[in-house]
Amino acid sequence: MSDTEEKPTETVETPDTDTGKETKKEENNIPYERFKEVNDRMKSAEAELQKYKEAEQKKAEEEAIAKGEQEKVIAQKNEEIEALKKEQETWKARETAVAERNNQRIASLEKQFGERWNDVKTLVEDIKDPFVLSGKLDSLEKMSTTTVKAPD
Repeated sequence: MSDTEEKPTETVETPDTDTGKETKKEENNIPYERFKEVNDRMKSAEAELQKYKEAEQKKAEEEAIAKGEQEKVIAQKNEEIEALKKEQETWKARETAVAERNNQRIASLEKQFGERWNDVKTLVEDIKDPFVLSGKLDSLEKMSTTTVKAPD
């Protein structure tokens, strides 16, 4: 078959104006080259459309996976936050207990040192961390038992 051959034909029925019936048939021949050109463009467009559909589907799947992973990470981070909050509450409770005990120890040391307390308290009055203060109070208590003795 050559390129100039006319292969596909189109049959169109046209109404007979005399009788009102569709009896006349006309054949419109479409050149093969034109048919092939249009057919190839259509196939190309369909293939390109399919590529876009597949790319969109893949993108949607990747986003869903990423979103699922993000949700897992968020859930994990929320669990970590809750654990840290509990740990913080525990430390605050310990800090409060140590601070209360320090206040009792300071009152006791104040009685032991008596008039010298004003000089001694400068060693501890600027310490804000109750755990550090507790260590300093340990030293002061040792010092008070060795240097401050009841008169005989």
